[in-house]
Amino acid sequence: MNRIYHPYQEWECYQNGMYSQEKDNDIDLIEKSRNLLSDKDATMEAMTSVILSWKKSCEHYLTDLSSNRRAWLGQAACCFEHGSSEQATCKAWWQLTDEQRFVANAVADSVINEWEQEHVGGGVCLKLDLV
Repeated sequence: MNRIYHPYQEWECYQNGMYSQEKDNDIDLIEKSRNLLSDKDATMEAMTSVILSWKKSCEHYLTDLSSNRRAWLGQAACCFEHGSSEQATCKAWWQLTDEQRFVANAVADSVINEWEQEHVGGGVCLKLDLV
């Protein structure tokens, strides 16, 4: 897969406040992120919305095979759904159980594979079976 770059000003995640430090300690956003990521169906829906709506962010982040694409997609999903920052989502992540994190990662793998099939003609993401 060829790496695609876009200036940060064009990233939809940036434009929607994913990197806003003002939101990093917002208890309400942390709880909303935890609730989203602990719900398999809601996580799937939010991540799918990201890949359908945020073209440039997805190209920039999902073509970077050296990054943690699962984490980015989870953070983007929380930002897309309720305006959470990446740091607030990270704080929510550590409140999940191991099983919840496993399921969220499996959902991310599935959505990333879907994106790759649509955009680069083949999945390169490691895939976990959904439980």
